[in-house]
Amino acid sequence: MPPRQRARLRMFVAEYIAGRKDVKPSSKTVWRQGERSLNDYFGTDRLVEQVTRAEAEGYKQWLIGQGLALYTVRKRLQVAKMFFSAMVDRDLIRANPFTGVQVAAVVDEGRNVYVSCSDIEKVMPACPDAEWRAITEWQSKGETPVNAGKCAWVRHYTTVQADGEGFEPPVDSRPQRFSRPSP
Repeated sequence: MPPRQRARLRMFVAEYIAGRKDVKPSSKTVWRQGERSLNDYFGTDRLVEQVTRAEAEGYKQWLIGQGLALYTVRKRLQVAKMFFSAMVDRDLIRANPFTGVQVAAVVDEGRNVYVSCSDIEKVMPACPDAEWRAITEWQSKGETPVNAGKCAWVRHYTTVQADGEGFEPPVDSRPQRFSRPSP
C-alpha cells in the first residue's frame, strides 16, 4: 500500500472550498467562517493526520469559549466534520476526528414572537406572489409545508393562541404537538 499523502489543514480546506463549484456562494461564506475558526485553533501549518479526536473536542470547547451562539458552534462543527470527511474520502486520513463531536440542539424560546392577525393582514399585500401569500398564511397558522408536492403538513409546537379579536394567553401554555393525518 502506498504511503498516504501528507496535507496541511489550511491548504486542504482552502482548495476544497475553491474546488466546489456545485454550491451556492452563501454556503462557501459559511464554510470560510469555519475555515477561519479551524485555522485560528489548529494553526496554519498543521498536518491533517495530526488532528486527534481529543483536539476536535477541544475545538468545540474553544468555539464555545469564544462566546459564539450554540447554533453557530453546531454549524462550525458540521463544517469541520464535512472537511474531515472529504479528507477520509481522499485517503488523507483514516478516520474523521470530528465524528461524534456535537452540541445538543438548542431552541431559543426567547426568539419566538407573537404576531397579531392585523399584522399578518398588513404583510399580505407586500407578498410578491400567490406562493408567498400562501407561505405567510401557513406560517401565521403555525403550519409549514413539509412536501408541497404531496401536500403533507405538520403543525409546529404552539404555546399561544389568537382568536382574531386580540391576544388571549391559553390557560395551559405547555407546547402541544398537532399533526394532520397523511392523505
